[in-house]
Amino acid sequence: MECTACGAPGRLEALLGRLCVRCRGESKEAVWPIDVRVRVERLRTAARTRTAELVSAEQDSQMSVLLF
Repeated sequence: MECTACGAPGRLEALLGRLCVRCRGESKEAVWPIDVRVRVERLRTAARTRTAELVSAEQDSQMSVLLF
């Protein structure tokens, strides 16, 4: 799960109203370290890339079945 306002990752019980502590304005100290955001963005990019590769491979296999 992630905050709908800033995209910070968090557990469901920590994201009351789907907002993190910082976006709810409950704590000024609750700031995510930049390396967490970088890591999450890298994971999202890898997931999108992997999904695109799987879709492409699936389409290729469907085409090869149609050709034979």
